[in-house]
Amino acid sequence: MAQKTDSLSESFYLIKEFHFIMYDTFIKINSVKDLYLFVDTLNNFSGNFEIVASQYAVNAKSLMNMLSLDLSKPLRLTIDSDQTDDILHHIEPFILHE
Repeated sequence: MAQKTDSLSESFYLIKEFHFIMYDTFIKINSVKDLYLFVDTLNNFSGNFEIVASQYAVNAKSLMNMLSLDLSKPLRLTIDSDQTDDILHHIEPFILHE
């Protein structure tokens, strides 16, 4: 993981190297088939994916967690990954646009 260094700037660089880019967006899942596709898509990427719905926050990579949510409403997805751009491209059909 992080390596010990004598220089503050060198330490910052090593920490920055492991930083993921966080991104929030709203998604809509219209069917159970869409839910399976969404979860399968996320599982192809590294990082943390959290869905916040009402007072609940669940792991978006977990089908069981996702099935516990009210899918009739938009859901807020938080992506914490270094592959955010690629992930957003792959989940584009689920993203709500204003």
